[in-house]
Amino acid sequence: MVNNKIDLKIVKCEINDFKEIDKLFLYVHNIHVNERYDNFKKTDYFFSKEKYENLLQEKEGEKILGGLQFRIVDVPENFLVYKRKYLFLDIIGVFPQYQKRCVGKNLIEFIKKFKIDHKIDTILLNVWNFNKPALNFYKKLGFKVRHMTLEL
Repeated sequence: MVNNKIDLKIVKCEINDFKEIDKLFLYVHNIHVNERYDNFKKTDYFFSKEKYENLLQEKEGEKILGGLQFRIVDVPENFLVYKRKYLFLDIIGVFPQYQKRCVGKNLIEFIKKFKIDHKIDTILLNVWNFNKPALNFYKKLGFKVRHMTLEL
């Protein structure tokens, strides 16, 4: 078996990475558009430069291989739930030519370490049922189905 793993370094995005990151996240968005055209709109761009802040990415030299965007959510305690803090993974994507080369795994390892370093309780994400490759990827990395959204 050939080892096609890529040595990676995760760095924070810079403003000059905007076009490549937008192209990457638009690629991911179009997977959703193709399967759920009733829910997702076709567009020429994913987000504006203003919304581009707070992204992380992987680079090989100056080439962007994949990226992710997440947010930290603080849930206050009330009479029904305990206080908790979670990391919500809004989007993660790897360009097709770099998939199955540990890019996505390295991104997940990065947020797992971030979770520990920042004393975050858990990591949450949503994945569409039709996206079997993503669902299998997350399960392989230890994610468990804890909630389902049903539609009629």
